[in-house]
Parts: sequence; structure tokens; C-alpha cells
Amino acid sequence: MIDSTERYIAYNPLKWQLMYGAQGGLRVVEPLSSPRLAIGDYWKGVGDVGLLSPGERLVSLRVSRKVDSPEAIAKVVRRMERAVDKGYVIISGFISKGERAVKDMLLRRRDARFIRILPSSLPNRRFKPESGYIEPFAENRYLEIARGNDETEFGRAACLDLNAEIIEIATACEGLALYWMADGPHVIQTSAAF
Repeated sequence: MIDSTERYIAYNPLKWQLMYGAQGGLRVVEPLSSPRLAIGDYWKGVGDVGLLSPGERLVSLRVSRKVDSPEAIAKVVRRMERAVDKGYVIISGFISKGERAVKDMLLRRRDARFIRILPSSLPNRRFKPESGYIEPFAENRYLEIARGNDETEFGRAACLDLNAEIIEIATACEGLALYWMADGPHVIQTSAAF
């Protein structure tokens, strides 16, 4: 509790600057336009929208919730560290245990760039980031996106829809769709070498 309180206090000035001081700051961009996003869908985003540009190489990460042993999760994290080393941008919902472990690695690495796709909508006006994402936002290496304006109840159907969107976004230009199951990684679709 003390650690989280100290982090909250330490991030307050940076959070204020991001929200109010910097030009553009953490302004929600809507509608978000990119060749990676399906025509006709209404997207919002906050952060470095350049991560969606066609020149970026994306890896969509989906990790089965059955991948839960520390050894298996460590393999996923190592593989994603290699992707970061090669300049890939990781896109995921960061929901399963394995995906959250990768997210923790991405938050620690100052050279990691990543996109978090939310299952529900972003706020319409001012965006207040979670404390763990303050530095990636400030360093222009993070983007948070969501489709539409409606709140969505998160369940199996919403999860499958989210996973399909992650694959489409990553492989729309140059990218790779990776699904990590209990028996290891499976390349689902690719337009790039990994």
C-alpha cells in the first residue's frame, strides 16, 4: 500500500502535465483514422497514434488463459522481448495472465512500444490514465484504443471479438498474429517475418 501511494504521489506532476500542460496532452482522438482500422468502424484513441501507421510492424499477442505456469509465461515474455528488440509494436488486450506478464515487461522496458485495445469505450473528453501507463504515455511509446462509444459487457463473445480485431489491426499492413496456447506459439496470420 505504501509503494502504490508513493507512486501515486510521484506521478501526480507528470499526470497533470500530460492532462493539462502539454500541447495535445492526453486528448482523446476521435474518430481515429488509420489504414489498419476497418473502414466504417468508429475508433477512438489516446497516446501515440503513430503506432498505427502502415510502416510500423505490429505483433498481435493473444495468450490462452490455459497458459498459466510460470515457465510457460516466462517463455511468452522472452519471445515478446525478442520482438521488442527487433522493433515490433505489440498489440493486445492484455487480459489473460500471460498477456498481463508481457504488459508488465513492456511497462518496464523504455524501448518497448505497445498498443492496448480496450473491450469497451474510451471517455469522450478528458482522459485520466492509470498510474502504470503514465511514463509510456509521456515517452510516446503507448497507444490505447477502443471501438465505438458504447460500454460493452465483457464476456466470451466480447473477448472473441476483441481477439479478431487485434489480428485484423496487426496484419492490415506489415504485421504478425501470434496465438500462444498451452503447447506453444502458433502463427495465425502474417505479413512479415518474425
